[in-house]
Amino acid sequence: MSPIDEPADFDEPALLDNYKLAVEMADRVSARRGTTNAFFIILQCLLVATVALLGTATAAVGAAAKTSITGLCVVGMIASVAWFFQLQGYLAISDAKAQVILNLEKRTSAKIFRPEWKRLRVVRFAWLPKFTELSLLEQLVPAAFCVVDLALLIVFLAL
Repeated sequence: MSPIDEPADFDEPALLDNYKLAVEMADRVSARRGTTNAFFIILQCLLVATVALLGTATAAVGAAAKTSITGLCVVGMIASVAWFFQLQGYLAISDAKAQVILNLEKRTSAKIFRPEWKRLRVVRFAWLPKFTELSLLEQLVPAAFCVVDLALLIVFLAL
């Protein structure tokens, strides 16, 4: 067992300060993840709207519009893949930070996250190994946009 995993019988002020810092850092990661999601949702909506507008002009403009649509759809698919992998990174960081916080709680009287994690494990779906419903849904959004981008590409190339 490492020193961080060993429970202590007392609360050191420095340990409590580290606990507060770990909680604050975890909150910042969540905020950054939310900002990243907002950016990619706006980007994808703009790309899909632009493709739809260009698609209405495909018959009139011809090859130039199809080239633009192809480029925008490819950009959308690449953005979806990048978004998905960024979410994977944020989820890994969040999980690591949660483990640090839970380990620090073993050494302090501050028990904020442990009861919450125990409760979340109770309300999870039986087919999921841990409470991942929100993160699972969050990861489906870039996949859905990627499918939309691919479908638009196929539709407009077939015209």
